[in-house]
Order: sequence, then structure tokens, then C-alpha cells
Amino acid sequence: MTPRVGLFVPDLLVIPRDRVPSDADATPVPAALALLAAEITSPGNPETDRTTKLRAYAGAEVPLYLLVDCYDVGEPTVSLYSDPASGHYRHLVQVPFGDGIELPEPFGFRLDTTRF
Repeated sequence: MTPRVGLFVPDLLVIPRDRVPSDADATPVPAALALLAAEITSPGNPETDRTTKLRAYAGAEVPLYLLVDCYDVGEPTVSLYSDPASGHYRHLVQVPFGDGIELPEPFGFRLDTTRF
């Protein structure tokens, strides 16, 4: 895989406190330390979240990528990508806004999207 140059600032990044580097205020935190990255699409660049960031997080082997896609064709959806390998996520669960989506361990809860 060709290395990528760039820095993404996700809308939400979950990293266990014991994995956060002591100099995290001064330098970017490597995505590989994250348990979950989440993005909420915006009208100006939804494809960035759907493709570029999806590939980048998979390439960094972030275990879970949650995409809240307000502008999905057809209807708004929430997608949970998991099981990254070789720069791609091997598993996808997608639900329309209003349905719940299960976040696996270490989270272990159902995310209610009713108010999305």
C-alpha cells in the first residue's frame, strides 16, 4: 500500500486514556491508537468522509469507523465499518436514521439514532 500524507481531524475519536501520548497536546495522535473514529457528513464534502477518510482509517487499522451520513442517496444512514485488513474494512452494518446500531466491545451498547 502506498503511504498517505495528510492529517485528518475526525468529528469524534475514541482513544483509551492509557494510550494517549503524554505530548498529545503538542503533536497529532496516531490514528492507530484509536478504538473508533466517527465522521458526520457535511453538504460540502460528503465524499471525503465516504471514501478518502474511510480508506485512511482502514489503512491505519482503526477498528471501528462510524459514518453518520445525512446526505446518503435515498435516505440518511448510519454506517459502522469494522474488521480492517489490507487497507479496507471487511464488515459493514448500515441502518437508516431512526434505527439502532450495535457498537461491539469494547463499547457494547446499541446507539439510538432516533434523534438523528
